[in-house]
Amino acid sequence: MTATTSRLTQHDYYDVALRLLAEGSHDSLTIAALCDELGVSKGSFYHHFGGWSGFVTALLETWERESTLEAKEAADRIDAVGTKYRLLSTLVDTIPHDAEAALRVWAHTDPVVKAAVDRVDASREAMVTDFFALTIPKRDAALLAELYLSALVGNQLAHRPVNTRRMRKLLNQMTKMTEACYGAEVLGGTRAG
Repeated sequence: MTATTSRLTQHDYYDVALRLLAEGSHDSLTIAALCDELGVSKGSFYHHFGGWSGFVTALLETWERESTLEAKEAADRIDAVGTKYRLLSTLVDTIPHDAEAALRVWAHTDPVVKAAVDRVDASREAMVTDFFALTIPKRDAALLAELYLSALVGNQLAHRPVNTRRMRKLLNQMTKMTEACYGAEVLGGTRAG
C-alpha cells in the first residue's frame, strides 16, 4: 500500500499494526515495519504519534474503543433481552482475534499493554455479566460471564490463526448449556443456534 503523509491517518497505522500483530507477534510490530508497509518515511510516523509510546497509546485506545466500548454503548441502548443477545453474539465475528492474541502475549512484558488488555477484559466481562443479570441472579451471571470470557481468551491463545467459525460453535454450545441450566428465557426466548 502506498500512501502520502498528507492523506495518511492514524487509523491507517492502526490497521497495519493489527495485521502485523495477527501475522506475527508484538516483536513484528516496529516503526520500520509500519512505515515499510505504508510506504512512508519514519518522519510520517513521528508526525502522527511523536514516538513509540504515543503510537502504542493510540493503538491501544483505538483497539479498546473499536473492540469493546462501541459494542457496550450499542448494547446499553437496547432493552430487549433477545435483541441484546443477538448483538452480543455477533461480537465474536468483529474482534481481531489473532491481533488480540499477540496483544495478550505482549501484555506479559509491557505494563501499558497489560493495563489496556485488563480494561478490555473487564469491560467485556461486565457487559456479559450485565446481560445475563437481566434474567438470572447476579452471582450466577458473573460466573457465566467469566466462563464465556475465558473460553474466548483461551481460544485466541490456543488456536492461531483463530477459526472464528469454530469459536462461534464453541460459544453456541456453551449457550445451549446455559439454556439447559436456566431456560431459554436467559436469552430472552432466543434459542442458541
